[in-house]
Amino acid sequence: MDLQISRWILETFGESRFVAILAKLITFCGSAWTLIAVVLLLVIFKKTRKIGIYALFAVGAVYIFNDLILKNIVARPRPFITDESLKAMCELAQYEFPSGFSMASGHSATSMALAFSIFLQSKKIGIPAIIVSVLIGLSRIVLCVHYLTDVLVGFGLGILFAVAVYFVMEQIYKIYKKRSVNNEKNSAGDNK
Repeated sequence: MDLQISRWILETFGESRFVAILAKLITFCGSAWTLIAVVLLLVIFKKTRKIGIYALFAVGAVYIFNDLILKNIVARPRPFITDESLKAMCELAQYEFPSGFSMASGHSATSMALAFSIFLQSKKIGIPAIIVSVLIGLSRIVLCVHYLTDVLVGFGLGILFAVAVYFVMEQIYKIYKKRSVNNEKNSAGDNK
C-alpha cells in the first residue's frame, strides 16, 4: 500500500515542479538546524522558556531514540531505492536523495515532538505548530523519501516523547517548587 501511495503521488504531481519545490521548502522546516533554531528561540525568551526547555528534551529524546537507535534495529529501503521511477519528484525539486534505510521519518518525529510540546502548554500556538508538523510529514511523502507508515510512526514517536517529557518535567517542577517553599519556611523559622 505504501508504494502504491508513492506511485499515486508521482502520477498525480509528477509533472508539477511547483509541488516538488513546495514540498522541498516545507521539508526544510523540519530539518535539524531549523528545529534547533526554533527551540533556542523558545528558550531565549522568558515567556516561552518553559516550553523551550520541555521541547528541547522531547526533541533530543526523539532524535536519540529514532535516529540513533530505532533505525539501526528496524530498517527497510527508502521508496526510491526499490523503485527507480520514484526518484522523479526528488529530481524535480532538485533535492538530494537521502541514502540508506528508513523506519520512522526523523523529520516527522522531531517536528511533532516540538509541536506537541508546545501544544501541551499552549493550545493557541500549539495547534498551528501541529499543522506545520503534519505538512512536514506530508512533504516527505510527496518527495517519495518516506512511506506513509514511516511518517505516521514518526508522528507517534513525537507525541509519545513529548507527553513523556511533559509529565516527567512537571513532576520535577512540582518537587522543586515544594522544596523551595519548605526551604523558605525553614529559613523564615530560623530568623525568628
